Amino acid sequence: MKGPLAGPVDELNSANPPAYPEVLDLLAAEFAASGYDTRALLRELALTRVYGRSFELPSAITSPRGLATSWIPILEARQREFTNANALAEAAVKQAQERLAAQRKAMQPVSDELAKTNAILAEVRKTCDPAINAHRDAERDLARKRDALKAVQEAQAKLDEALVKLPGDKELIASVDKLKARVTELNKEIEAAVKDIAAKDTAAKPMREKLAPAEASAEPVRQRWAAEDSKLLGTDAELIAATTRWQDAKTAANHLNRQLETARALAECERLNHEIDHTKAALEKKPVGRDSVEPSKPAPPVRAKRASSATSKEARSAHHTPLEIGLDGASRYQALETKLAKDTKALKEANDKLAAMLEKSFAVGALAALTPEQLAWSMMRATGVVGAHELAGAAEFDKKNPPTEANKTDAARLTDRAKAAEQYTWDKLRSGAAGFAPLFGAGAGEPQDTFFATADQALFLNNGSMVRSWLAPSADNLTARLGKLTDARVLTEELYLSTLTRLPTDAETDAVAKQLAAREKDKPAVVQELAWGLLTSAEFRFKH
Repeated sequence: MKGPLAGPVDELNSANPPAYPEVLDLLAAEFAASGYDTRALLRELALTRVYGRSFELPSAITSPRGLATSWIPILEARQREFTNANALAEAAVKQAQERLAAQRKAMQPVSDELAKTNAILAEVRKTCDPAINAHRDAERDLARKRDALKAVQEAQAKLDEALVKLPGDKELIASVDKLKARVTELNKEIEAAVKDIAAKDTAAKPMREKLAPAEASAEPVRQRWAAEDSKLLGTDAELIAATTRWQDAKTAANHLNRQLETARALAECERLNHEIDHTKAALEKKPVGRDSVEPSKPAPPVRAKRASSATSKEARSAHHTPLEIGLDGASRYQALETKLAKDTKALKEANDKLAAMLEKSFAVGALAALTPEQLAWSMMRATGVVGAHELAGAAEFDKKNPPTEANKTDAARLTDRAKAAEQYTWDKLRSGAAGFAPLFGAGAGEPQDTFFATADQALFLNNGSMVRSWLAPSADNLTARLGKLTDARVLTEELYLSTLTRLPTDAETDAVAKQLAAREKDKPAVVQELAWGLLTSAEFRFKH
């Protein structure tokens, strides 16, 4: 898109909500659904109508005065509604914050009691836990030994079966004897472990009896704390919901404010246009000779209650403005010229302000320079370099995967073929595109969204062999196609459509025809120069 959904782009949080949350949510969902395919996401963005909008004001915006008279009152009424809704949402947040603070205050005594109970319980555990833990560890050790005994006995049974089939096998006999010895050892260890558990259980029993009352006395406090904590979590959830509603209300209000601000800016531009037209009409009445200027009629006395009807009619027919009253003719026209210059300057500032507003609301596109990579790939696409490599990549795919009558129209194969051609083109041309970055990009760590022109860029475009090589006639590239065309108008249309993606104006068509006619014997060079001129033009370098 031409403008950020949230700014700054690295501060996406609840305190800085996006301009259009639904759009951001949709993009996130689609990005995840595509398996986080960045290229697919960028492709979808580039194909949107928003991305393709011009930086020129839409032709549909022809009557801002009508917009002002119909929209502004409606938007102002809605603004009052949103202001009230925003105030109610903010009040709900404050109330939720107060309830949360009250719940924390009410919960504090229970938290203190729980902390005190836990401290007492911890002291009891210091005495009781060693014996209790020792008994528990002994039981775990006994369980491990019994599991080991079971595994050894099962292995012994398997070896006994094998020994029946292979009687007298010395290795099997030795293994059986080892397992029997291990079984005997494990039985002894288990017997000792049982006695150890009994002794440790005797030592742990009074400790458990001592710990049980302390645990029992702590349980009611834990339950009360859990109940209070549940209330706290519920109140916190209410605060989160209220804050979300408030943020939504603020986002909606901000969006409406932008609409109202845009409508007022449109109305201001129309007002200034009207003022300028009126002033120009008044200036057109200026006599040619300075001495022929008649002085304007004096203004009515301040103390007069009402002018005569004839005087009022005459004043209306003269279209006198307050600047004209009390001035002689020359001064009046000088004042009008000053007013015209002032209003013209104000109109330019108002139009610039309006364009910025429409850009932020995605009504128009941003006038921004192509990135170095975009510039390189756009030039290669326009000159036919990309197309030639795509054909080569497709041919290479067909060579490795020859088409058959059964699969040559298969959608899956065609998709794989297109991907292979794209990857082939990328592999072959990315080094050339990378060469644009040092010249047309800002330094490392610097903002990359500002336009600048340097002598190195001019020398690269004027004298560099890379761009010139793209313009050399070859196969079916741009200059080769243009060289085959004999009609100057057709040639001009093909040239402009291929480079600037628009039809040429009549003046541009005539200029190209004159160039071709003046150097008819040097047509290939003229075609290359014309193509080079459009590729290096400001129109080509800027997104619009």
